[in-house]
Amino acid sequence: MRHHHQLDVIAKKLDLMAEKPVGKEITGILDLLEPDELTPECYKLIDYKTSGSYAVAKALGRKNGKPDMTDWELQLNKYRLEVEKLGFPISRMFVQACVRDGGTFSARNNQVPEKLILIPIKKIDDNFIKTYFGDKAKALLDALDAKTLPEMCGWDERWGNRRCFGGFCPVVEFCPEGSKMTKKDLRKELKR
Repeated sequence: MRHHHQLDVIAKKLDLMAEKPVGKEITGILDLLEPDELTPECYKLIDYKTSGSYAVAKALGRKNGKPDMTDWELQLNKYRLEVEKLGFPISRMFVQACVRDGGTFSARNNQVPEKLILIPIKKIDDNFIKTYFGDKAKALLDALDAKTLPEMCGWDERWGNRRCFGGFCPVVEFCPEGSKMTKKDLRKELKR
């Protein structure tokens, strides 16, 4: 939170758009929108993330050789669509990752020597993003109308169940699968 606040203060001094809610059906906050020096009349969308070096290494493919930025790509592309509706064409997107354990043995072991890194995010087809988030919203609204729980998140969305028990899912206790599993179950699952 402090990181976001400090960056917001600087953005305001520079007269840049920062820390603004985007969209009606999502709870996202646009971290920074700034003119793109490479593409006149367009903007760069930047999202701040404070992440451990393991998450950054995984995203960049430094640990297993296969980059995995799916969550970040989906989020920023959804923000892009919402911001473009407001008349701000987006030419480039980035995650500015502040490496929580930057400079430590753990970070070096995870092949992330940087303490702060700007990571380009690829553009995903507009129709795919609209369908993906539209399906998610419909499933949630249908479940609320029926007073049932929505279908459980997919394996990838659960980060192989790490999201459920790593303190990253705010609704794990309401999830039919998450509420059944214990940390002992998770350890067994992760050993597979």
